[in-house]
Amino acid sequence: MRDRLSLHVADESVGEGGRVATAWTTVGPLWGAVDAVQSRDGREGEADRAAAVWRIVIRYRADVAVGQRLVARGRTLAISAVEDPDGTRRWLVCRCAEIEP
Repeated sequence: MRDRLSLHVADESVGEGGRVATAWTTVGPLWGAVDAVQSRDGREGEADRAAAVWRIVIRYRADVAVGQRLVARGRTLAISAVEDPDGTRRWLVCRCAEIEP
């Protein structure tokens, strides 16, 4: 648990013209272990595409869910899966995909 992270949640609002605007609100800091588990380069259409999958282990929190974001090591990571690996509510394992700027 050496990596400092911040948890971000989506705050959606309807603007003028009925457009939905999404702003990200920081819930707070936390500590975790961040590991890259998969990286692949490929082509999608005409643009180069790089994808990275990250595994992040944090202490159990009931407010962490799929669709939220974690920011770690200057990278924004979208949470795609959350699991309590042994059911003891000690740890959460988050699988995340990097969001390219």
